Amino acid sequence: MKNESFKKISVLIVEDEAISLLLLCEGFSIDGFKVCATAATGCEAVIMALEKRPDVVIMDIGLAGEMDGLEAARRIRRDNDAAIVFTTGYNDDELRKRAEEFKPLAFLIKPVEIDELIRVIQAAF
Repeated sequence: MKNESFKKISVLIVEDEAISLLLLCEGFSIDGFKVCATAATGCEAVIMALEKRPDVVIMDIGLAGEMDGLEAARRIRRDNDAAIVFTTGYNDDELRKRAEEFKPLAFLIKPVEIDELIRVIQAAF
C-alpha cells in the first residue's frame, strides 16, 4: 500500500546479505519511501550517511568487514541525528542492551518483514 506522505522520508539501508538488501529496497520503494543509499559494510554506511543525510537508517548489526552495525551507528550519530532501526539475527540480551545506547526506533530480530519496518517508521514520523 503506497503512502504518498512518506515520499520525503529518506532511508539508508545497511545490509550485507544481497537478497535481503534487494527485498528491503524494493519494499521501501513500493511503499513510497525514498531509499537514498545502501551499504554493505559499516565503513560504507558511515560514508553514505555523511553524504546522503538520511532520515532513517535500517542497520544490520552483524556486518561483514571490520566495523559492525553498532560501531557504524556510533560514528553516524556523531554527525547525523537520523533515526536508527537495528536488525539482527541474534536475540541476545547483551547485544540489545548495547543497542539501546542509541535509543533506536526498534531492535528487530531477523527475519524482519518490510511491513513491520514501515509501521515502526510511520509511528515515529
